[in-house]
Amino acid sequence: MTTLLQINLEDDGSLSLHPDPAEPVSEDLKSKIYRLLQRFDPNLRRKSPPYEGPNPELAQELILWRRYKARELGISAYLILTQKALYAIADAAPQTEGELLAIPGFGPILFEKFGMDILRITCQ
Repeated sequence: MTTLLQINLEDDGSLSLHPDPAEPVSEDLKSKIYRLLQRFDPNLRRKSPPYEGPNPELAQELILWRRYKARELGISAYLILTQKALYAIADAAPQTEGELLAIPGFGPILFEKFGMDILRITCQ
């Protein structure tokens, strides 16, 4: 049996691939292998950067709401609201529908689904 590819997971979460010199491994294949491994090892999943804006308590409330809503709907949290949009909402602390709709990444469809929930949180 011939080993075509040996994959080592380094302590920093990176992969080192040791291909058979006769069979070069493309960057595309490396990326696909890493994504596959992420499905099986949660430690390989990217962590979102911590919120460093002016409203950390609001950001935390929005994160908790999104997590609860995702579980309730049986979907991934990022499908409800991306981390970038969530942080933008926390930064702006919108008080009205217009202010919320002005946030990049938050449009009318998201407002229809989740806007009132978010405004209840940001208007407290």
